[in-house]
Amino acid sequence: MPVYEHLYLPAFAMVTNASTAAVDGGVFALVAADAANTFFDYTFRLPSSYVPGTNVGIYAEWCGLAAGTSNVVLRNLYGCAAVGEELVQADSSDYTAAAGGDGVLVRTTFDDIPGDDLVKGSTIIGAVTRRGADASDTFAASIALMGVGLIFRREGVGREVRHP
Repeated sequence: MPVYEHLYLPAFAMVTNASTAAVDGGVFALVAADAANTFFDYTFRLPSSYVPGTNVGIYAEWCGLAAGTSNVVLRNLYGCAAVGEELVQADSSDYTAAAGGDGVLVRTTFDDIPGDDLVKGSTIIGAVTRRGADASDTFAASIALMGVGLIFRREGVGREVRHP
């Protein structure tokens, strides 16, 4: 049975609908791409425990408070990743619905990064942004991007390993 390892990078970034990026209390604001071109970028280096040639999963975690009284939907979280100079993954989030006034904490899983050219020590560079408005996106409240993570198959036996 394969064993998996998780690497996690906290973001401490805000995704908002504001027309300008803001720095408030040390929190940098990411805005919708049609308002400003801002994003949270990250870099991971695959450790020596990585099984070469296997796919790497990537995800983003975010939270927010749904505005209004009806269901709200966010579909505009976008992630991409590259190894070397090659773009290996780009994907939009699925719909996420919540009743108005409800708080949500969501893990959005993007497409896997193909493992064909990955080896131990490979550097994965990526970004997460909230892109242009979708007609169905009524999630007007601020959205906090909590962090991004990688999930990959590790060598050896034992139990799943998580690194904060």
